[in-house]
Amino acid sequence: MGQPVDTWTTLVTRRASLEPLNGREYLDASGENADVSTRIRIRYDATVARVKPYDKIIDGASSPNAVYDIESVIVPRERNREIVLMCRRL
Repeated sequence: MGQPVDTWTTLVTRRASLEPLNGREYLDASGENADVSTRIRIRYDATVARVKPYDKIIDGASSPNAVYDIESVIVPRERNREIVLMCRRL
């Protein structure tokens, strides 16, 4: 019928640091990205560099798997050493 079909494809599987925002960080984020609740840090490489704000992250280490919406992608100091993803948990 021409309707779009929502499917997920694995872009990359990497180890990452999940850091819940708390206190002042969470309050500072309450402006533009009021739903941002988690910071995820990943080591930079060419594949990870393709991650965009409309992508999702699945935390396979949690039970049940936690799913995060990426709200913004940050490359600190443009040094291509890590990527910081500001996310909200679904």
